[in-house]
Amino acid sequence: AEGVETQEQRQFLFNNGCSQYQGYLFSRPVAITEFEELVSSMSVNFTAALD
Repeated sequence: AEGVETQEQRQFLFNNGCSQYQGYLFSRPVAITEFEELVSSMSVNFTAALD
């Protein structure tokens, strides 16, 4: 779901079977350079997640 701004919205979506969210509840919009820095600092294997 896109545009999730409150915990109540996230809970409603979760209760109705949605498990993927984005929106201000999780992060404000960020510049691509800031996003790249954030992703490179994480220890998550995104390639494996896509398989």
